[in-house]
Amino acid sequence: MSGNPAETFKNSLLATPGFIDEEGVRHHEFKRGNHGRKMDFSVVEKGTPQYDKWVELNKLAIRERHSGEEELFIIGIADGTTQLAFDVVEAMGHYAVGLRTEKLSDNDVRLTQAARLLVQKYIRAAPATVIALEDIGTTGYTSGGVILETRELGVESGEVQNTWQRSSVLDFLVQNHISHTAIIEKEVPSLRPEQCVKFGDCSKGVELIPYGK
Repeated sequence: MSGNPAETFKNSLLATPGFIDEEGVRHHEFKRGNHGRKMDFSVVEKGTPQYDKWVELNKLAIRERHSGEEELFIIGIADGTTQLAFDVVEAMGHYAVGLRTEKLSDNDVRLTQAARLLVQKYIRAAPATVIALEDIGTTGYTSGGVILETRELGVESGEVQNTWQRSSVLDFLVQNHISHTAIIEKEVPSLRPEQCVKFGDCSKGVELIPYGK
């Protein structure tokens, strides 16, 4: 999805304190070891016009691709988009069903047992499409893992919708042939540690925040 609403939303995010590490001031170590400027959608607070726009953009992006003739499962990825998914479902109306995931560890997010049972119940009656809503797309590993789980349950059509795709290629999604889209496609580079030491923020003495801090 492109156009002025998405661009306006992107600019509002960049202007929100705490959304992204200030350039030249600090950068973060990520879950898989890379270094880069951390982005944090938790600063977008429910009940604000900015949050309402986040919901609206996700709803419109889904409707651009899906007519409403098929059942849709909208999955929130714990913990970043759990609330968003259910608010998008409410905004879309009767033909979308929200599903919860749970974080078993930093590297493992799975559908809750209740969500798994709901998927199995629905697909016995009619085909369905699952859409995992992710806030930030870096590799696609977390959201893609959930889509692979739904494939194991018998769902044939699954995709990931990222609000902000920060990497030029989402390797895990590509490798596993998972369809994916983004509301905002704007690269925010991350580097391997040795690259960062040679020519990234580490080489400039910019503070590095360890993962989990």
